[in-house]
Amino acid sequence: MPSRSADRPGIALGLLTFLVGVGLILFAFWLTWQMVQTPPAEALGFEEGQPLDLNRLAVNGLGLLIRIILLVVMAGLGSMVASRGIRLYAGRAPAGPRERADHPAE
Repeated sequence: MPSRSADRPGIALGLLTFLVGVGLILFAFWLTWQMVQTPPAEALGFEEGQPLDLNRLAVNGLGLLIRIILLVVMAGLGSMVASRGIRLYAGRAPAGPRERADHPAE
């Protein structure tokens, strides 16, 4: 069985894909941090001294719920992309010592 040699473009693509996935996860965490830092009254559209408008509260609450769902989806997709990048990298990297021991050179 021929030994596997390093495929530099494949390795670079794997690393790039992994970094894009990690970037998506970090971006999702940053957006979540921004959302957490917003006071609830401001996020739901409460104004001091104004009567409570249930329509506005429902619209803002639904918008907040949609943003949370989208952040969870973005973090999940970032995780999947990072995982795919690791698999691409591992599939193109040269064989490690353990793999070489399992498949001696013929």
